[in-house]
Amino acid sequence: MLSCDQLRERIRQTSAEKDVVKALGLDIAPERLLAEASDQFIVRAFADGSLRSDTLLKKIHTRPIPEVGTQNIDKKNMGYELNRAFWHAKAYTEFGDKYGKPFETARAVLDFGCGTSRLLRYLVDFVPGPQYYGSEVNPENIAWGKKNYSEVNYVQHEPTPPIGCDDSAFDIIYAQSIFSHYAESLHWKWLTELHRILAPGGLLMITKEGRHLVERCKSEPETFKRLGLDRQDATSIWQRFDEDGYAFYTRYRKDRLEVRGIDGDNWGTAFISEQYILKNWTSLFDILEQQEGAVGNRQDYVIMRRKG
Repeated sequence: MLSCDQLRERIRQTSAEKDVVKALGLDIAPERLLAEASDQFIVRAFADGSLRSDTLLKKIHTRPIPEVGTQNIDKKNMGYELNRAFWHAKAYTEFGDKYGKPFETARAVLDFGCGTSRLLRYLVDFVPGPQYYGSEVNPENIAWGKKNYSEVNYVQHEPTPPIGCDDSAFDIIYAQSIFSHYAESLHWKWLTELHRILAPGGLLMITKEGRHLVERCKSEPETFKRLGLDRQDATSIWQRFDEDGYAFYTRYRKDRLEVRGIDGDNWGTAFISEQYILKNWTSLFDILEQQEGAVGNRQDYVIMRRKG
């Protein structure tokens, strides 16, 4: 299971304590860092600290970080690439342990929609055991991953199934902020495909937008604004969500999506309710757990076990 103590050990092994203190501007003696700094500061060393200090980056990361301007990366989301990615990866390993599928003993684990391999960065280094796979529609992400993560098998696929993997190939599949973007018909196609390539009893773990975010949007203007809606659009979307449990709208420029291999007509923002999942997904999966708003006070975790 991924832990902050593993990051502490990496800092100790590379004698990077002074570099961490300097990069983060901490008021703490370097020799006391590992014992006294909070978990949040230790993770920040791998994120903000590494972005501020090339010396620290080279010491505690075993591979480069994506360059700004490539792979849909800009300065404002570099922190996400390195900081929140750790917490997401940690959560998935904790769910694996909780439900009897530890990553360390899995045959194969798939990061579905792996992006810049931001979660694989931590899993490959600190949670060895399975053969890791990453899948993507974006050829730039695939090429960068193959160049920098020789331990990972990468699979490029089209915006619609199939993915080109064998039946029951994976013990664990996770999809970070992928089902939060699919139109309803496309989400079901991919859900069915992931069921096919997941081994019986295997875990599928995803994040999605749900009622927690809907309610925040109704009362928080800034949260609402970030979703690119006007009030008339929003009223219609909230109504669909309340009635059907699934509401989808497009909000991105199609030309920018299609350059990255994404189907612009079926990729936007999707809200999926807990009730919708319990009604429609249980033909394929046992729903083990749903956590509303647990992902950054925004998205929900859905943890499932494959039936059949």
